[in-house]
Amino acid sequence: MHCHTYFSNSLYRLKVILIPSVLFILVFLVACPDSPFSEDVGINYRFTGTVTDANSGLPIAGATVQMYNGGIDEVLKSTETDQEGRYDMEYKGRLYYTSPSSGMPQPSQLRAMAEGYSTRYKQINRTALFQTIDFQLPPLN
Repeated sequence: MHCHTYFSNSLYRLKVILIPSVLFILVFLVACPDSPFSEDVGINYRFTGTVTDANSGLPIAGATVQMYNGGIDEVLKSTETDQEGRYDMEYKGRLYYTSPSSGMPQPSQLRAMAEGYSTRYKQINRTALFQTIDFQLPPLN
């Protein structure tokens, strides 16, 4: 009878403690933006903002905004600004890449460019699912 009670208590501990802990770890691995599995499940990120002339503050229509991995020179996503200089970009996947030279994870960037202007880069916050990132491009004079 004593052995049966011990066995029942062990099964109870297994059900109450171990199973939820394992499930939590699995959910964290899949849902965490920095997880190696996040690209597979498709973490959705959204970036919005405006691109303006750094001198005049006027919007730059038709500017290109790209999600960019500089270490491997890869464009992951690209869009153009509207007449008011606004852009809206959604991206599904990871926000970092592994540098071929160092083997270390490096964050992706957004870059904005337009004809007659210098290109500008901005770091992306890997943990924020929605981000507003504005660019002020200096003219090439």
